[in-house]
Amino acid sequence: MIILVPLLWISLVLVPLSTQMTSAQTDRPIGVALLLDNSSELEPRRSAHRQAHLDFTRALRAGDLVEVVEFSNPVVVRHKFTSNAAELEHTIVKSPPPSGSALYDAILKGIRDLDKLRSQPEWDARPLVLVVFSGGHDFSSRISAPQLLAIARNRAAL
Repeated sequence: MIILVPLLWISLVLVPLSTQMTSAQTDRPIGVALLLDNSSELEPRRSAHRQAHLDFTRALRAGDLVEVVEFSNPVVVRHKFTSNAAELEHTIVKSPPPSGSALYDAILKGIRDLDKLRSQPEWDARPLVLVVFSGGHDFSSRISAPQLLAIARNRAAL
C-alpha cells in the first residue's frame, strides 16, 4: 500500500490514517517506510512539515517498525527500520539543509526496502506501508513516473 500525504491534507487525515493503519484488522506490528521531502520548495512550511512527521511517528504503536528515508537530492536512508520512537524523533529533528527533490527515486527506495523487510520470515505476512510526506514535485529523479508506476504495480508493498 502506498499512501501519499500532501502537506495540506495532513491535519485532516493524520488521525484517520493512523487509526486505519493500526486498526483491529490486525494486532500485528506494521512496517512503515516513511519518506520525507527535504526539498527547498518546502522552506516556507518547513516547521509545519517537520511537526507532521513527528505527529505521524508518535501515532504508531510500540512494535511497529519505521524506516526514515529523506529525499531531496540524493535520496538518503536517515534511519534503518526501528521501533525506537526516541531515535526516530531525533532523526526527524536533525535533518540536513534542503536541496532539490527526487520524489520518484525516494518512492522506489521505499518500495525496495519494504520488499527486503517482507523477505524476513517474521514480516512475510505483516502489513507494510509506504507513507510519503511531500510537496509533490520531482525535480531530479533518475526514474520517470511511468517507470516507477510499472515497478510499483509488480510489488507486494502495493
